Formats: sequence, C-alpha cells, structure tokens
Amino acid sequence: MTQGKRIVFTALTFLIISISSFAQDILQILPLGNSLTYGYYDGTYITGDKVSYRLQLYNLLVSAGYNFDFIGHTSSGFNYIPNDYSQNGGISGIRDDQMADVLNTGYYYKPSIGEDVYIIYPPQPYLNVYEPDLILLHLGTNDIQYDDIYDLSEVNEILDAVDDYETSHDKDVLVIITKIISTKDGSGSCTADWKITQYNNALSTLVNSRISAGDKLKLIDMQCGAGINYNTEMINELHPTQAGYDKMGTYWFEAIDEIHDAPVISPITVSPILEGQSFSTVNLNSYITDDYTPDANITWELVSAPEHLDVTINTAHILSVVPIDSEWTGNETITLRAWDNGRYIEQLKKSATTQIDYTIESVNDTPVIISQITSFTPLEDYTFTLHLSDLEVEDPDNLWSELTLNILPGDHYEVLGSTIKPEKDYDGTMYITVTVSDLEDESEPFLVQAYFSPVNDAPEIIDSEDTTINEWEEFELTLDLLTIYDPDNTVEELTLSVLGGNNYSVVDHNTIRPKSEFEGMLYVNVYVMDLELPSELYQVPVRVQFYNQPPEFTNILNDTIICVNIQFTFDVETFDANGDKVDLEAITLPDFLSFVKSTGTIIGTPNMSDLGEHEISIDASDGKEISTMNSTITVSTCHAIDIPELSSHTRLYPNPVSSILTIVPEEPVIFKKLTVLDLLGRVAIEERPIDSVNSEISLSVSDLADGTYILLLYSDTEISYKKFVVYHSP
Repeated sequence: MTQGKRIVFTALTFLIISISSFAQDILQILPLGNSLTYGYYDGTYITGDKVSYRLQLYNLLVSAGYNFDFIGHTSSGFNYIPNDYSQNGGISGIRDDQMADVLNTGYYYKPSIGEDVYIIYPPQPYLNVYEPDLILLHLGTNDIQYDDIYDLSEVNEILDAVDDYETSHDKDVLVIITKIISTKDGSGSCTADWKITQYNNALSTLVNSRISAGDKLKLIDMQCGAGINYNTEMINELHPTQAGYDKMGTYWFEAIDEIHDAPVISPITVSPILEGQSFSTVNLNSYITDDYTPDANITWELVSAPEHLDVTINTAHILSVVPIDSEWTGNETITLRAWDNGRYIEQLKKSATTQIDYTIESVNDTPVIISQITSFTPLEDYTFTLHLSDLEVEDPDNLWSELTLNILPGDHYEVLGSTIKPEKDYDGTMYITVTVSDLEDESEPFLVQAYFSPVNDAPEIIDSEDTTINEWEEFELTLDLLTIYDPDNTVEELTLSVLGGNNYSVVDHNTIRPKSEFEGMLYVNVYVMDLELPSELYQVPVRVQFYNQPPEFTNILNDTIICVNIQFTFDVETFDANGDKVDLEAITLPDFLSFVKSTGTIIGTPNMSDLGEHEISIDASDGKEISTMNSTITVSTCHAIDIPELSSHTRLYPNPVSSILTIVPEEPVIFKKLTVLDLLGRVAIEERPIDSVNSEISLSVSDLADGTYILLLYSDTEISYKKFVVYHSP
C-alpha cells in the first residue's frame, strides 16, 4: 500500500473513508461485505426491509451533522433508509478471494452455479465506478464456513486493489477494518467460536503488519467491542437480530467519529473602547487548540460580515477590527469559524465557532420627549398599545433601536408590558405617565392622553347553579340557571343560546339530551346575547346520574281463551334499556302450566278439571327493579266452532306438522282458495287463493302455535274440511 495515499482504520469489518462531514464535500461511504452488509436476517425479510447495520449508522451520522452518502452497486433496506442512502456493496455468500476479484475486475466466479457473476457490466474495477472516500469492510464469515481461517492473502489483495484505485485516481481513501462478528452461542460469549477468533487473530496480524510497513490503519474489534449478545441478539447461526445490527452500526459510527475531535476555541474577550479609540488586535493562535492540526495550519474565516465593523484576519492569524463609521457607537458581535485539516483527509475536516463582542461607548445625552404624535381614542374597556413611535423624541447620541419606552403606573389603568388596560367601565380622558430611556439615562416624565368612548358592555356569565339530571333525561337550560353581569341591559333584554359539545346534543332550542348511556359531568357550551353583543362562551356543568329503567315485556300475554286437551304455549320476551341481564320468575301459574325459566316459555295442557279463569303473573328483574306481566286465561271446552263432516277425499301429511303441511286431493278437484281456523273458530291463516291446479298443495304453518286446527278448502261446488295438529318440537 502506498504510504500517504490511503488511510485504513481496522476493525474486523472494513471501513474505507474519505470524510468531509463538516466541510462542503460529500463523504462517499461504501459499506462493503457479505450478507451482513446487505442485510440478511432469516430469509423472510423483503429487500426493502433489509437495513442491516446501515439504518443505525445512517441515523447517527445524520444526528451528528455529517454530510455523506452511501454508495454501492445494490440497494436494500429502502423501506426504512431513504432511497438515496440505501445503496451498498453487500454481496450475500461472497468470500475474501471473490471480493478481491470483484474489486479488480467487477465480477467473480460462483462455484454453486458454475459461472461468473457480473457485479459491474461491462466488467471493470469496482472502485472505478463507485469511487468511495470511505470503505466499511466486514468480510470473512463465509470463508470460515469452509475452514479458511489461516490464509488471509485475499484480504491483502483487497487492500492492494484499493491502493491501485488511489494511485490511478490520485485520491486518498480512508479504510476502517473490523474484526468479524462471532456466531450464535447459548452462552452469549463473543469468543465461544474458536474459528472466528482464529480468523480475527490472523486478520489483526495482517493489518498490524501493513501498519508496520507504513500503512495508516485503524483496527476496531466488532467481534467483542460492539457488545453483541451472541445468544439473544442472533437471529440464526451467522446473522444478528436488528438489535445486534444496531450495535454494529453504533460501533461503526464511533470508529468514524472518534478519528479526531473538532478544534477547541477558548473564550476571546475584547475590552470596550470610547469613540475615537482603536480596538486591540487579537492573535487567534493563542486561543485555538487542536489534537492533530498545528495552529499555523488552522483555517480561520468570518462567518458573516457585521454591519458596522470591518474585520480582517492576516496569514499570521492576527484579527483586526475597526469601525466602518468613526462616529458609530454601540455593540456588535462577530462570529469566527476555525477549521482543522481533517487529520488524514480533507473530507474529515471539523470546525468550531466563537463569538466576540465589540463595544464602542459614547458620552450620553439624556433623551427628551417633545410631543405626542398619535391620538388614542379606544372604546370603553378596550386596551391599546403604546409604542415609542407614538412619541417625538430627541436623542443625538443613540439610535432609535437603543431607546426604550417606560410606561409608569397611574390612575384608572394597568400596565401590561406595552399595553394599557383601562379600569373596567372607565370612559373619558385618561393620562398615562411615560418616560424614555437610552442606554444610560431616562427622560423627564411625559403625559400621554387617551380618550375612552363609552360603549355597550357585552354580558358576562359569572356562575351557574349546580344541576343534576338522570341518564336518558332531556333538560332545558334557562337564564335563571346563570349568574350574569351586564351593566347596560335588563334580564328581559338577554337571550340564551346553547351550542353543541361533547357527550350531548341540542335537540330543541336550548334543550339538551345526554349521549346514550353517558354518566358523569357534562360541560354545556352556552352564551348570552344582549341587544348588541354576545358574552364569552361559558360551560355550564350538568351532572348526569345513572337512571335505571326497569325491564319491559315486548311480547305481552293478553287475556285469552285456551282449549281443554290442547297444549298452550307462550314465549315471554323482554328488553332492558340499560343492557342489564333480565331474570324471569313465574309468580302465579295455574297447576296445569309450567314455566321454563331458561327460555321464558309458558307451556301446559288443561283438562276438564281446569275449566274457568286462571291468573298468570310473571316478574322480570334486572337486579334493581321488577316489572310484572299480569294476564287472565280462560280454559274452555272450545265448542265454539261446529265442524261439519270431515272430508275423506283429501289427505294431509305430515300430521302432526311443524312447518310445511302438504295437501293431497284423493281425486281430481280444483281448489280455488283455502283458510285455517282454530277450534274457537278464529282465523289462524287468512283466506288466500290457490294459484294453480296441483296434485299437491304446500302450506306453511310454522308461525302457528301448537294446537289443533281446521283446514277449509274451497272449490266451485263445495267446502272440504280437514283437521290437523301443529306441534313444534321443544
């Protein structure tokens, strides 16, 4: 390696750098290596997510203010790293000898596929295309898989390829080399894999040998120095988790940032002078310290030109400052920046800044307030701002910006900075006492006049009554709930307006309704309007307390008649507005009926001994309140309907039936319509036409309760009667 042409820092992953982090040039960084550089994890990550150590390094470099770019032939991790910075030189599975071939020719032979892999096409030396200033190299993991742990001659070839690039391009390149990371181990130890340790020891020997021969290298120890836990921070045998990659990125950043420190500038103090005097010169070399750059090689510059001072720095670093106008007095601060030489390469330059105060003093004349320029005519209760520009002031020694207006306390007003706040409801002429100060003295007091015109005062809501309403309850807000201050209007001249807000709605003018199931404190937005002006918005607190609504019966058992020997069934259905669980309890039932609590079903079949009226009482409880359904059923022999002789010419099936009743005429007949009655003669299915002639007619009876029914079939000449039973399995 040519001495003085390339600087290489060592760490067992290589970093080749030419840093311009604090200068104008962009530092071109080439992350170079295998899948650990490209960003392999466990085979499930897509290319855009493969950030490797590069995301952490990117974030740290940006935070530190480096002006840099990542370069290389491929791009990965661009879902997290900005796309312009996702480039890298990572080649999964590559070995040392193959990387040497890539740097020298732009391609390498891959035995697993039996052919050359072209990284650059047409083929040419890799660095001729991507031209790095800094190379980060982590390489050797794949060699260890083939027990190639002793012969690192290919690493020499890689470094020689960098030498060739430096020579052909007359360019310095900084190389940082790192020991490679270890493999996954249950102990988490960094030295558990003896092959890794052997390879890294051989790499250290190689790098130290080149250093002894004149190369400028820095060797860092990623194997143990990065702090990777090889048990918990490895996703598989060879590759870290993101936490492990982040530690690698942090270690790379430290290797870059610790190359050298920025210059240190001691505070520089220049004594004030009077008009006509000269400032002392300053030898800047006496105030600068840098760890590698001699004082004579420090570059000083003026960050920005001051308005009133002429600043020069000669080649001996002597600072001279003189006023541009000999009559000018005042204070100005100049900012200087000192750059070092970057230690190794120009792109590594760092800088520091310092500020120096320069003051020229004059003999001061007291300012004089001549007159009031601005007329002030604010309305009653309105503030106004008083500025220095509202006055005519004489001061031959000071700039306008060096004068300060002082507003003194007085009658009928309050001073809030430069704002005058009048006494409430004050109108008429007011006198405000002011003075003007320059840098040293204060003028005599001066009275500024202001006239406050009387105006209508907006109403002011002072307080409101405590109000509590029940959940679900609507509430109307009225003026008598509020304590209102309005010196200009009566209550009859005021109107209240209610606005929408959180957890409630305005349903009718000033009536609110809390949000469903809301409990707690509402803050209702209101304002009051007099004949001209509205009040400020006020929030009326309204407490909404829980209100339990008792359960409701949604299926009511009305007074009814049931028949002897026919099963009676009724399903009790309820609703609870509060969403509470409802428990049903049969309080009163005749002996022939039973209550299925789990389904809410009343079921039973009366006999002749049960003829007459019977009371039924069912309670529904939500745990807080009880609702009761009362009804009367009458057991009858049900002879209300006189059934003619039943037809033998029509067959029904199935019978009993639960859903679809099939009607089959035994001889050809044309039925025009049908209807169904219960045994009390009540219509169970309304009369309906039969649309066509069929050998079978289907009738849905799924909506009928269990019991016995009469089917009436109408033809042009007669009515046929058939009895059938509806029974729904429990």
